[in-house]
Amino acid sequence: MSNTLKITAEGFVGDDPKYFVGEKDGKDYVNFRMAHTDRYKEAKSGEWVDGKTTWLSVKAWGPLASNIANSVSKSDPVLVEGRFTIDEYKDKDDLVHTTPTILADKVSFNMNKGICSIMRNTSSKASTSFEADEKSAQKASKK
Repeated sequence: MSNTLKITAEGFVGDDPKYFVGEKDGKDYVNFRMAHTDRYKEAKSGEWVDGKTTWLSVKAWGPLASNIANSVSKSDPVLVEGRFTIDEYKDKDDLVHTTPTILADKVSFNMNKGICSIMRNTSSKASTSFEADEKSAQKASKK
């Protein structure tokens, strides 16, 4: 049995993913933030009410990172599955902050919230390099 806390989260991408080439352990990686707002139906009025919004950071490496950078944009509805952790960092005043983070194993579009198409990788080894021209072309084809 693993001691890893697995999590699946549903939400909307809060900012365009940022792709970093070889900056962490020599591997390419991507990170982005996602938000989930609980909604519930108020018993007395029967109206839907927005609850608290929870923000999570998402990180991914290798081929998954490249695919995210080439496919995911701000406001996209996504499902993220991975390991849950709390990242810590110090700000310029040396204060420690914490951020709930998912180390992603899978990221997919929530097709209850929209439609999408998929293009399979042409080989078993997905591209691990991010090319801005590819991202621009794919974004243009989404519109």
